[in-house]
Amino acid sequence: MKKYFVNIIASLMIILATLSSCKDKEDDNNTVTPITMITEISRISLDIAGSGEVTIEWGDGTSETYTLSNNWKNPYSPLAPKTHEYSGTSTHIITITGENITHLYCNSNELTDLDVSKNTTLTVLFCGYNQLTDLDVSRNTVLTYLYCSYNLLSTDALNALFRTLHSNMIDRKALSINNNPGTDTCDQMIATDKGWSFW
Repeated sequence: MKKYFVNIIASLMIILATLSSCKDKEDDNNTVTPITMITEISRISLDIAGSGEVTIEWGDGTSETYTLSNNWKNPYSPLAPKTHEYSGTSTHIITITGENITHLYCNSNELTDLDVSKNTTLTVLFCGYNQLTDLDVSRNTVLTYLYCSYNLLSTDALNALFRTLHSNMIDRKALSINNNPGTDTCDQMIATDKGWSFW
């Protein structure tokens, strides 16, 4: 009898492991690609481009859904940003979910964390003038422009960021890292050896 129950438990464990593995594969192939960010600011402003619908959960129990457009505005001065006011200053985790987000402008939001690791369609990312201490773009394999100036990225953090940049053959790949603590001491060759230029 004891051996019987041991066999049942072992079988159940195998089934659970298989289901978990399938779920992981499903997540990897899922076209819905959430982006998350953390801020304590009282008013946040974002500009997003792509196609299909995008839902923004603002981190205070409210959410909004928009239809995206590929008419990308000037990233330094977005003309139609999505804005949200908070009732007070507390930590908010914002989640952006869409099937084809290609451009994200999230400058000047006092972000302390930005996770774009699940988005594989992102081509342009502007995340400057925040408080980011690290950034991982290892899964952003079609990224062409990255603006992360005016953050808190140290020498080690910038070198780590450069190591996550893809080396795919794309005509022009450019990034800006000005006014970070590690700007003058980082190893830019890590990025330029992958075909990236600095501006």
